[in-house]
Amino acid sequence: MRIGLIYFFRMRYRYMDTQIFRVPDLFEVRRVMSKGGCERPHTHNHLVISAVAQGSVLFQINTELVTLLPNQITAIGPHILHHVNSYPCDVLELYVLEVFTIPQDLAGFDQIHLQFFKQLSLNSAEDFRAFMALCQFLLSDLSIQDKSLACQDWLALFLQKRYRYAALHSNDGNQLAIRIRQLLDDTEHERPNYQKIAEHISRGQVQCNRIFKQAYGVSMQAYFLSQKAQKARERLYSSDGLSEIALSCGFYDQSHFCKVFKEIFQLSPSAYRKLMRYASA
Repeated sequence: MRIGLIYFFRMRYRYMDTQIFRVPDLFEVRRVMSKGGCERPHTHNHLVISAVAQGSVLFQINTELVTLLPNQITAIGPHILHHVNSYPCDVLELYVLEVFTIPQDLAGFDQIHLQFFKQLSLNSAEDFRAFMALCQFLLSDLSIQDKSLACQDWLALFLQKRYRYAALHSNDGNQLAIRIRQLLDDTEHERPNYQKIAEHISRGQVQCNRIFKQAYGVSMQAYFLSQKAQKARERLYSSDGLSEIALSCGFYDQSHFCKVFKEIFQLSPSAYRKLMRYASA
């Protein structure tokens, strides 16, 4: 059984009256009553979901400014650059849920869905109330098992809003999609042989792609390019030129690399690199 932690603490200038509960490797929830200062652009390796019960928060997600108000939810997927542009001067009640891992028994979803999550904003009062109820439940004195199950149930419904088709996909289809993904991951060439992949699972090429897209929300080609873009993103921390990174990660040229990267991360490689260098300065 994982150990959960719940505690209160005060830090001068930045946090006051902050309540946290965490189950290692699964999730963490925070209730922040007041916060000051500012943030530099940064990314997470996991899903971050935020809402405010009082006050407002001005986020910058890549180059887009998003004002978070009561009755709204903003979710940011892995490796999307973001930061809080400003906090209000008055009272703030901010709730943040960080989801580190998709539970193994969450039907229809796995860690790959987090990779392609990108960004989602919900403006429904019903969604807002459900998220607030979850956060308050997770911060209560109930058992860790009850909290983990509640988080899992809420997460399944939340992911269905982002991946509407995956939730309707059959278990057999999901197993085939997992097999296709394994074959794509084993590909060492610049472009997978989609016909051979289809033959491996005894399906036609068009059907193979349909099965994959129903499960993950992206085509086989988009998934394969995303995996290469993920490797290239890590290389942006180095001093290597964009052309060198593009060729070493299997793109046709720098132009192809920049186009794919911007589609996935919503910023050009040069802009992403500039912001990350600023954040680490």
